[in-house]
This record gives sequence, C-alpha cells and structure tokens, in this order.
Amino acid sequence: MTTLWNWVRNATDRFELIWAEPMSWLVMAAALGWIVYEYRRRGKLNLRSLVIAGLGLWLVATLAITIYPIRDGYVDPGLHRLDMQSFVPLWVTVESFVHADGYVMSEEEWLQRRADLAVEWGVPIEEVKLDRRVRGPGVAVLRDPIGNLVLFTPLGLLGAAGWRSMRSAWNVLSAAALISGGIELSQLFLGLGSLGTIDDVIFNSLGALVGLAAFSATMRLLNPVASSGGP
Repeated sequence: MTTLWNWVRNATDRFELIWAEPMSWLVMAAALGWIVYEYRRRGKLNLRSLVIAGLGLWLVATLAITIYPIRDGYVDPGLHRLDMQSFVPLWVTVESFVHADGYVMSEEEWLQRRADLAVEWGVPIEEVKLDRRVRGPGVAVLRDPIGNLVLFTPLGLLGAAGWRSMRSAWNVLSAAALISGGIELSQLFLGLGSLGTIDDVIFNSLGALVGLAAFSATMRLLNPVASSGGP
C-alpha cells in the first residue's frame, strides 16, 4: 500500500507542474478553441476534432511527467545519464528485477557513494554514514514498466480513433517510438526530467500498442458483424 500511495503522490506532484507552465495553458486553450471552432463550423462535434484536442492534452501531461524540471531539484549522486545501460535494451529493467531483494555495494561503490554524498552535503566524508546493504525496491520495480505502458496507451487509442492509418500496428509503433525517443534524448542530453533509457522507449511503444488493441477490441464489441467480415 505504501508503494501504491507513493506512485499516486508522485503522479499528483508531476501533474501539478502542468498548471505552472505557460505552454500547458496555451495547449489547453488551443484544444478548447479547436473544439469550439469545429462545432461552430460544422454545427456538431466530430470524432477527429475531439481526438486532436485529446492528443494535445495528452502530450502536455506526458511532458509534465517526463521532462518538466523536477521540483525538489534532487539528483541521485550515483546517477549518470550517459551510462551504457541507458542504451542497451532492457538492461535497466532486468537489473532492477535482479536487485529487487537488495544487494550489497562493493567496497569501491560504497566509498564512491560516501564521497559523492560528502560533497553534496558539504561535510567531511567521515560524517557520512552509509549502509553497504542497499534495500531492494520490492514491487516498485514494476513502477517504470507499468507507468510507461499506461502513459502511452492514450496515443494508440486516440490515434486509432482519429485516423485509419493509425490502426496499423507499425504506424502506431513508429509514432510512439518517435515521440518517446525525442523525450528520452531530451532527458539524456539536455538533463531534463529523470533518467532517459531505451527501456522507456520500448515500454512506451508497447503501451501505444495496448491502446490500439483496446480500440480494436472496443470496435469488435460495438460492431461484431463488421469485425467478423459478415454481411
């Protein structure tokens, strides 16, 4: 329950950043303006107008979660954005599961962590008390994979609802990889948000496919005859 509460609290904090960013207000105003314009022009709201507005809002929320500045400004002293593990598929994820029950830092890693913390805190290294036993994250190892899946599900769902071309798994994967890749490169090379990894791109893209699958399943439920190829 503590882990779940921390997930909710973290997501809430990140979404609160939306209201502090002028770009968020511009996008939301543009989305509302687009809906009003389409309604006045057509006399009704068509699905694509709502999809475009929804994707704009989704993009703002996604940027708030991924690359808006972290409020407390804290950065783990052991965090290196350009480590090789950031570029090797599933390295970070597999490592997280391997260390799910915790591990003991090597002497070299322990000393380096103490030195980093001493510099950060501005105290002599002798005053830094650091246990060599690192507690495992438990079920928290699922946070990033599940979070990344859920985050990009609206892209596949809304995209398929608005454009027939986005009902192709390849097109959805390409769009998700392009957007997610841009976000991760911003994290890696511009120091924005959290640590960018290739794993995030993989799970974001899979999340978009989940959204596409949800759309397809909904269409089959709503129109079973057409989905089965019947008359």
